[in-house]
Amino acid sequence: MKKKLISMILVTGLLASTLIGCGSEKAEETQQPAAETKTEEKAEAPAEEKAEEPAEEKVEEAEEEEEIVQIRFIYEGGNFDSNWPTEVFNDLNAALREYAGAELVMVNGANEQIDMMLASGDLNFDMFKLGSSYVDTMIKAGMVTNLEDYKDQLPNVFSNDVRVNALRAFNSGDTGDLHVWTTAVGPELNGRTQNYGYTVRWDWYKELGCPEITDRESYLNVLKQMVEAHPETENGDKVYGFSFHQAPDIATWATMGNINGTTHFSPTMGWDTINGKFCNLITDVERSGVWFAIEWAYMANQMGIMDPDALTQTRDDMEAKATNGQLAGPFSPAYGGDLEANSLVEDPNSIAGYISVPVEGVSYWDNKYSDYGWGCYIGAVKDSPYQEQMMKVFEYLNSEEGARMCGNGVEGRQWDYVDGVPTIKPEMIEINKTGDATAKLQTRYLNNMFYGISMRATHSDGYPMNLWFSDQVLMDAMTPMEKDYSEFYGVNLPIETSRNQIEAGKAYDLRNITDVYNIIGGNGPDDIARMESRIAEAFVARAHECVLAKDDAEFKKIQDEIIAECIELGVEEVEAYWSGRADEIYNTLYN
Repeated sequence: MKKKLISMILVTGLLASTLIGCGSEKAEETQQPAAETKTEEKAEAPAEEKAEEPAEEKVEEAEEEEEIVQIRFIYEGGNFDSNWPTEVFNDLNAALREYAGAELVMVNGANEQIDMMLASGDLNFDMFKLGSSYVDTMIKAGMVTNLEDYKDQLPNVFSNDVRVNALRAFNSGDTGDLHVWTTAVGPELNGRTQNYGYTVRWDWYKELGCPEITDRESYLNVLKQMVEAHPETENGDKVYGFSFHQAPDIATWATMGNINGTTHFSPTMGWDTINGKFCNLITDVERSGVWFAIEWAYMANQMGIMDPDALTQTRDDMEAKATNGQLAGPFSPAYGGDLEANSLVEDPNSIAGYISVPVEGVSYWDNKYSDYGWGCYIGAVKDSPYQEQMMKVFEYLNSEEGARMCGNGVEGRQWDYVDGVPTIKPEMIEINKTGDATAKLQTRYLNNMFYGISMRATHSDGYPMNLWFSDQVLMDAMTPMEKDYSEFYGVNLPIETSRNQIEAGKAYDLRNITDVYNIIGGNGPDDIARMESRIAEAFVARAHECVLAKDDAEFKKIQDEIIAECIELGVEEVEAYWSGRADEIYNTLYN
């Protein structure tokens, strides 16, 4: 029997009494369901007109048709604008209507709105994806469904012992039960190219003959040569060698310093991805990616090729310069703006664009694997009337079928099996390469925060859950710049240059990150959080002084002063807390 929504006149009273926080003001914050449900048309019909129809006919219709419930899914930080829903989301909802008798209705999740709802207990959602602090608060307040009560219905959710045991131990509101599940269990790999690394404008780098880059200094010398060859854009705007932007805390410095082998974990701590332990980003000068980045910027300034706005500009400012062709090297290809896309509009064979080149000793963001998944916690509101349907949704989103659906939508629209091989349609690849923003919605997959299995995990058919990450698709989707780069280095995909280095022991990746890193999260108790906030503020207030130092001696003097001030503010106590937490988690899971 085909499932569809019951006529609104029959359920008006039920909705008024059972939907959580469904007032008129909050309804405006909730995105409408997928277009094909036709809910909007039925809701707009005046109740008094429908009342003229015989009630007996409506009751009979209700008895013959099965209700499709609308599960309001709040997504922390979600911003579902005019580009929403995507075609893939529509496909997912069609599958959920058949599988679970439900569809998802996305709710914007601004933090101030979430704070107000939790404080009042008046929730306008049934299902949530929230951070650990919100989840802990909700579990302790009795707001979250205990999944242990539905264990027999959730074999996929309970299938990974590491994830389940960690969530019971550390994300259960001290109950020891499973209340939520995490997303993206499995491998975390890059696509065609590296997101981080020593980044160059490829066409200009080719003009120089692709000189070898071995470290920061040789890299900056290459950028300097590019600027000397291209001092201005065609529009007469000045070209800069090295550029970055500023975030409110040390995030920019930490992101720039990823290639030194540390990630940004908390306001002052990092994770040493090479050695698998915490790194004090303030005091550990040798390992800290933050100090690595600040020294890098200092070197660029000494050479006269640093973007003078780098210490104050936003990411948008920097990317606008990259798009305008004013940068020889933003600190990462991920911040290269639309230079490549715009160049291809003018010349379909253009190789202008930003890409990272292989350099020995670099730590690349690739080859990470987690049995725990990401710190994105999905659960159900205990008082929602849709418990059975949400459990079916949870199980579907943790299945291979659900992961493939979230990645590529229904078979036949974006992809098909061709001779037994799941294959993205050529026209979709072309749209993804050259289409406008509206057209590209057809190729946009739902990110890992929707479903339990990593999009790069291997499906039972032998191909990635998300087919956009299969090797053949990646090769078909390469741009002229990426093809030229691959031909120069003798590889099939640009990403292979770094992976070849890693396998040869000449570079590093994230394979030494343990699940402790993901499980521990970056939110400490209030006293630690306040301490870290003060330390980070003091650090950022003076970091620019090091970048602008007149010489090495002044740089070292300022650096020592900053470190001493941060020690006085308690950075060593912060390190002791996080290291202790890491030991506790490791011993709980693995000993």
